[in-house]
Formats: sequence, structure tokens, C-alpha cells
Amino acid sequence: MDIGKTALFISIEYGPRVRLATILTNTPLESSQAPFLHSECGECNLCVEKCPAGAATGQEWNTKLDRDEFFDAFKCRAMCRKLGHKMIGKNKRLCGICVSVCPVGK
Repeated sequence: MDIGKTALFISIEYGPRVRLATILTNTPLESSQAPFLHSECGECNLCVEKCPAGAATGQEWNTKLDRDEFFDAFKCRAMCRKLGHKMIGKNKRLCGICVSVCPVGK
């Protein structure tokens, strides 16, 4: 598991094809594994190359890196709106190209 170059959570089994949710609790929880500290994307840049917005820099995520240093969410959202209007006449905010090209979990 890690964070990909387009700021998506990457699971070993499903790649970026997961939806995360938040659960608020005051129950003490234990982690089942050590936290991940850096990305394992390595030289793979498929999501970076295919992003129509050019939102990803190609820099690998790590715990000391702010999201805005490697991924521009505002560029992504603006392009998604543009594509949504062009393709289906709606204000959609996800194009999903980075999700579809990721080789992890396929």
C-alpha cells in the first residue's frame, strides 16, 4: 500500500480502484501493520503521462512531502469540469484516467 503520483491511495490488491471513507470513533484501535512512509511507484509514470490536466509532477510521495508539491488538485478539478462539459454536458469532477491506467491491482 502507498500513495501514488496522483495522490491516490494504492492498495496492493485493487490499485487505486478503492473508495476510502472516514469512521469516527473513540474506541482504541491497533494498526495491523507498520505505516507506509514512501511511494512504491518507482519509475512508473503512466498516470503522470496520461493525465490530461498535467496535474502530477511525477515526483514520488513520501511523508515529508506536501500534496501540492507533487499533485495539483485544482488543475485536475478544472480539467475534469472541462471534460465533463465536453463529453456529457455535466459538471463532473473525476475523469478517472489515472485510475484506469495504473498497473497495480489489475
